[in-house]
Amino acid sequence: MEIINLETSFTRLKNFLDFSVIPMIIKSAIEISLFEVLAREDKTLEEILEETKTDSLITKYLIEVLVCLNLLIKKDNYYSLSLEAKEFLCKDSPNNQLFPFKNFKAAFSPYQNLTAKLKNETIQSKSKKGWDSPEMMQLMRQSSKSGSVQDIFNFTSEIPNFQNMKKMCDLGGNSGYYSLAFLAANKNLEAHIFDMPEVCKQAEILNKDDDAVARLFFHGQNLEENFDIGKDYDLVFTSHFLYRKNADNLLEEFFTSINKVLKLGGVFISNHFGDNLTGDGLLNIALIDLRTSLAGLKSHQISQENLKQALQKAGFGNFKICEKYTNQNGLHSLIFMAEKVEER
Repeated sequence: MEIINLETSFTRLKNFLDFSVIPMIIKSAIEISLFEVLAREDKTLEEILEETKTDSLITKYLIEVLVCLNLLIKKDNYYSLSLEAKEFLCKDSPNNQLFPFKNFKAAFSPYQNLTAKLKNETIQSKSKKGWDSPEMMQLMRQSSKSGSVQDIFNFTSEIPNFQNMKKMCDLGGNSGYYSLAFLAANKNLEAHIFDMPEVCKQAEILNKDDDAVARLFFHGQNLEENFDIGKDYDLVFTSHFLYRKNADNLLEEFFTSINKVLKLGGVFISNHFGDNLTGDGLLNIALIDLRTSLAGLKSHQISQENLKQALQKAGFGNFKICEKYTNQNGLHSLIFMAEKVEER
């Protein structure tokens, strides 16, 4: 895979896509009578859940999106309606504009079943396609070329001693699109990619004609059940894989396992949504959290402090953050590097 550096940013265009789902979300808030509940008086999350009888996790993230949209206001754990919501989203308002939202339909939206999920209704899935589908793999690979794979390539090239590294591991690496960036930056490196067996099967087909195929090794296994990933790695990388570990307070335990497979002086690189978000970045992460909550998953955000503390306890130091990490105008991944400084 050729790594071509960009002269522009995809953020503005991506925001057009990401924010196009907002009417569906407002529609679901109307359908569970959320605005009507808060029109009567300010309430805590617990009081809202008591009245709406909705799923607690999904409702929590739905409310976070509405706060980012300035439709709800949070103060001292109480939520209230903004003036805009009072005037246009409450049925008793003579100026309400509920009709266009109630009748809004999208050709496709990940939130099409949001109301049903909020009400704990059973959803019949019409699609069995997941991370192992060729279409999804191509989509993820192409999406990475909008900036993230370039950031990984440039960040990796500046790592001290990187050109002397021979062996890396990519956990939950899908088709290996990030690994290919590492291989492009170091022609002597080989990448071992671990993911579910069905994912790796398709990944091998997808990469069969790539120039770096001889240095790509796919290992199909469920990492939650089997973490035997070999050892003596110079570099371990993982992207958008640690959110559940963070939510379950298992980062230190996970990084201790990483310590054991790395050489002393080897590095671990994390690529995940970070903290200190502002503006559109707050809305982006709120939308992601709401979408993932539909599958019962918790926050897709890991703070720098959580990463640093867990890594330090697991024998890592000499931290470095990608200089391109920024939250201006949208949501950007936090690329975080740590060196193994002692055995665990």
